Amino acid sequence: MNSPALQMARLAIAALPPGERAQLLAESSTAKPDRIVTRSEVAERFGRTTRAVDAWAARGLLHKVKLPGSSRAVGFRLSEVDSLMEGGAQ
Repeated sequence: MNSPALQMARLAIAALPPGERAQLLAESSTAKPDRIVTRSEVAERFGRTTRAVDAWAARGLLHKVKLPGSSRAVGFRLSEVDSLMEGGAQ
């Protein structure tokens, strides 16, 4: 029996680029999952607008992750946002 959470996880994995998908599947199942944050949360962390976050994504500083259940909803990996914040690239 497939639970809704399992179905959402499968959709999220299927939405990843092939290289990232292979890396994710190769990692240990004991690894803590990375939290996905919204554009608004990223903008709030940096004290910028959501348009600035979109510009960073367009320049490749952040990589969008499609959220299951919506054709347009995207988020960003918290670890990637944190590393951008530590790097000071704004």
